[in-house]
Amino acid sequence: MFKNFRKNNKGTTLLELTVAISIFSIAILSVMQIFDMSIKGQRNVVAAQNMQESIRYTLEVMSKEIRMAKEADNNDCEATLINKVYYTDAANNTLYLLNSNNKCVKYFLDNNNEVTRLKVKRYTAGSPTVFDEDFITPLRANVTGLKFDIIEDISGNKQPRVTMVLDIEATGKNINKNELKIQTTISARHYE
Repeated sequence: MFKNFRKNNKGTTLLELTVAISIFSIAILSVMQIFDMSIKGQRNVVAAQNMQESIRYTLEVMSKEIRMAKEADNNDCEATLINKVYYTDAANNTLYLLNSNNKCVKYFLDNNNEVTRLKVKRYTAGSPTVFDEDFITPLRANVTGLKFDIIEDISGNKQPRVTMVLDIEATGKNINKNELKIQTTISARHYE
């Protein structure tokens, strides 16, 4: 009765099934890891592009106003700005100038809600109590360093230069934090 029983070797054993599932799992986990790394990389690139775009706006606003600054006289703005185009404080992180619209301008850092941002204050010469103040860096950008270096032109042609060094980091998740260090030099273009 049991003599006609044939061995069936066409099926899979438990060991073969376990090995196949293990290889498949490793392959799927590898693909998922590569996919996750590419998503994180793309997020970092987008965060860096957003930060650069925000800082590009900031630099454009500042460059235009700094470029068109003119020499202050008759105690227009700050007392130390008389017969100068630019002036900085002792720490070199605040810039004073008289813009082309005869407004006194002050660029400085302001710590607002645990984020340090670059701020501009504009007021009419002679009335510092009436002013406009605006942040010119976005809330998601923390300014970690700001330095203005003024190079006065002593040859008498009144074309000084301002070198600005700006250190910025993106706020938010640690994975998307980007740090930028930007340096630019702007020369005065106001001629009389």
